[in-house]
Amino acid sequence: MKLKEMQILIVLISMLIFVTRAIDSQFYTVFKPHDGKYPCYRQPAIVTTNQERTHLMVFAEGRFVTSCAPPLENRVERDNLPNEDGGLEMRRSEDSGSTWLSAQTVYTGNIDFYTVVWDSTSNTVYLMLQASSSVLLFISHDEGITWSDPTPLNVFPPPPFSKSIKSAVGHGIEVPFVCTNGSSHTGDNGSCPSCYACVLKSEMPEKNQNRQWNFTGIAQQYTRESQLVQTINMDAGTSHIYLNGRNFSPVPGHRYFARSTNGADQFTEFGIDSSLIEPVTKAWTGVVCSIERISINPSRILFSGPANATVRSNLTLRLSYDEAHSWSISRILYSGLSGYSDIAVVSDGKNVALVFENGEETFADRISVAIVPVSWIENNKKNDNKKL
Repeated sequence: MKLKEMQILIVLISMLIFVTRAIDSQFYTVFKPHDGKYPCYRQPAIVTTNQERTHLMVFAEGRFVTSCAPPLENRVERDNLPNEDGGLEMRRSEDSGSTWLSAQTVYTGNIDFYTVVWDSTSNTVYLMLQASSSVLLFISHDEGITWSDPTPLNVFPPPPFSKSIKSAVGHGIEVPFVCTNGSSHTGDNGSCPSCYACVLKSEMPEKNQNRQWNFTGIAQQYTRESQLVQTINMDAGTSHIYLNGRNFSPVPGHRYFARSTNGADQFTEFGIDSSLIEPVTKAWTGVVCSIERISINPSRILFSGPANATVRSNLTLRLSYDEAHSWSISRILYSGLSGYSDIAVVSDGKNVALVFENGEETFADRISVAIVPVSWIENNKKNDNKKL
């Protein structure tokens, strides 16, 4: 057995012996494989849908596959990948995540990534879903109870990018224009190294007019799934945006970032954040992480992702007080196998709701929502974990 494989095995054995989660947080399983609909759920997202931030929508992609993730993250040969046709499932909560209504099917077919954002000015949810080779736009005016028929998102990147644009995973932002995350490519097959994270932006529409979406800011090469957050600045005439993205470069393992000073129309500062680790395994490079502003005064930005260099595990929350330039607080929410995650601030801002993939045999045995007190994240006591 090679040294690297031995190190991964030791990590997995140690997690099976003692898996911990935050004692002050409440955990709810919202999607479980083999529930009568799908043998696999992946790629969750979460968003609040009312001014009080007590109503939540959580999404997951249902897949008709025999296994959500290879045991011990062994590589699956591309020729042996099963058909991933399935559907997008959604559940709603009307009590800040304490209880969840039954799952609804939003769409069935050959789907992949998606992004969702709530527009508070019109109480409208916009969902952009990758379906086959196109992106479909869904609209809900009643917090996801009903959805419009999907329409193609006719947004076309400029040259040298291909005519197609892809969704990312997770929530968008409202600042007051609405931005969502996506990716575009200079090649035809949509794969890296020709991938670039990008922004789909909609300015405030005129009265009785529908939103129009445009292709705007482009991050650096080798970025793909990303999320956005507005940062605080002294110039009230501009909107500063921070983008945090998955790293598909020849030197992976840490998150990419990009900064904009004009509302994500262009990004002008680019870099790698060496303090934000993301796993590089035999099967995957990087992971979908989440970023969300939880307060303005004091300024606090929260990041979530698995903090392990070689295994998708150790779901960790990191807090920044300086507009995502540094991350002074780091708390392990779940020490076991874990993958994609997404964050929403709930109710009065004292708690966050975090949806994430997790499990014991693989990182995608289930999808859970954790209701996490912000005070726990900021509390550095060491003895506040318990066994599952």
